[in-house]
Order: sequence, then C-alpha cells, then structure tokens
Amino acid sequence: MLALPLCCSCESMFEHEFTPHGLKDKKPKLFIQTIMDAGKDRVRIDAGIATPNFGHAVIPDDARISLEIKVNGAVVAAVEDKEEALIHQQCFYIDGPMGPSDMVEIRATSPGLASASCRTVIPSALPAVAIESAHVLTDKTEFGYWMDQVESDCTRFRIRIDEKPVKGRFYGVQVWRESAEDTGYDTLYTMEQGDIPMSGRKYDICGTYEDADIQVFDSSCNVDGKISFDVFVKHVSSKVSPRYKIIVSRLTPDFYHSIEKLKSLDGLWSLAVGPHAYFYSNIDGGLGMIGAKSNYVSDWIYTEK
Repeated sequence: MLALPLCCSCESMFEHEFTPHGLKDKKPKLFIQTIMDAGKDRVRIDAGIATPNFGHAVIPDDARISLEIKVNGAVVAAVEDKEEALIHQQCFYIDGPMGPSDMVEIRATSPGLASASCRTVIPSALPAVAIESAHVLTDKTEFGYWMDQVESDCTRFRIRIDEKPVKGRFYGVQVWRESAEDTGYDTLYTMEQGDIPMSGRKYDICGTYEDADIQVFDSSCNVDGKISFDVFVKHVSSKVSPRYKIIVSRLTPDFYHSIEKLKSLDGLWSLAVGPHAYFYSNIDGGLGMIGAKSNYVSDWIYTEK
C-alpha cells in the first residue's frame, strides 16, 4: 500500500496555519486510501474517519464505516479484516485480479458524516520493455552535481520502454532482490539521499509502496524519442551474486502526483508540521487517495560478481 499515513483521532492534531488541507472547516471527514494493483489476487482498501483536534463533534470510538464498491458498474463484495481494525479505521479487501481499463468506484458512508467517493481506471499495459544492468561507480565525473560527492559502488538498471513520450503518462519502478543473505525489495538510491550514490537527474522522485521503495518518472524521461530511465541499487559482490526482478509499472496520474507531493513536503513532515495524507486528495467529499497501476515484471536478471 502506498505509504500515505492514515492520521485519525489523536494524530490529527495540527491547527492554525498548519491545519491539514481539507480539515480547515473543523469537520470530521471520511478517508479512503487504496492502490488498485492490476494482477493482484486481493486488493486492500483502508477507510477511516479523519478528525481535527479541536472544535468538532465527538466521534464515538465504535463508529463504523461501510463501503460500496463497483468494478465496471457491478457491485463486488468487500470483506473486512477485523484484525487490522483500529479506532476510526477499518481495512477491507476485494478479490482480484483486475485488468487494464477496468473502472473501480468506491463510496464510503458512516452515520452522521458526509459520504465520500472516488473512482479510478486501471492503466493500460506497457508495451515492450528492455532492461540492461551494469556495475557502475557513481562519481562527480559521471554525474557532476557536487565536487565532494562520494564515489559509490552501484548496480544500474537502464530501463527502456518502446513508447513515445506523451504528456500525462507516468511510470514507477521497484527492484526485487534474491540473494544468499536476504530476499525482498531493494533500496533505490537517488540524488536526494545526501552522500548516498545519486542517479544525477533533477526529477528523481522516490516514495514508498507496500513498505518498499518505488521510484517514479514522467514522460520527460526519454532518449531518442522513447521512454528511458535508470534506477540504482547498492552493488553486491559475493561468491553468489544476487538476482533481480524489475517491476515496471504504468501509474495513474494521481498515484504519481501523490508521491511527488509527499516529496515536496518531506521537510515539513520531518518537523512534525502535519500528516502527508491530508495534503493530497482525490476523494470527493472526503480525504485520501485512490490510484492504480499495471505492471511489467522482468525475467530474472543476473549481475556480475
């Protein structure tokens, strides 16, 4: 799940000039958060009640939220996972998979509150994707941003999509690593990480999806009229080198822009000014974000030792 914090109850405590967008009227609102991930057998939907700290009617701790969900106009069953429930927050699952062009509509209701609704369309599948890997040293000669940049040992994945750049198209990349030491999503290195190796592009934007790094790109990332971008991970040298799978996704605009917005607010979040989730919303009558992605998953890629 995209890491937009669901900040309800006592966490929604920011007032005055830092009152989160959407709560300035001091009224509690329903919150919906989900990413419709094409191909997944189950899709998680979080729903909650967001409340400002002061000046609103008390919401009972046992207040319940109901969801109506439609896929291509047909109602689908949403099953609540009660083990995931918190005060003013519930977790639901619907069965997948969903495919490109499927439309998903969600409506949330709770007694005494205005309803909230949203919809999204699963993006089209990506055309042919080519991926090359290389062992590289990121240094000031190659990237040239800071004279005191630290040279670091990286594996670079150069991703090229057989698609012309079109404004309004967005992409995301995650890297899955398997090695003798560990298995899981790898950390992606971008120019925003201080003296950690940098890819050297001013439009590097990295967020979190399902507790793992996702780097996102727009159509300005192109070479010779085709979409092209690089991602970097720490180079691992061992007797048995790790192998990788690269997940390249087409993202809905709201998914991309929510991560872009979170990046611009990182400084505020570190100062505890306000929860990210309230600063970007595409929910009608409420707060939160619904997005979607369709995925290309590469074959195993083996890198040099």
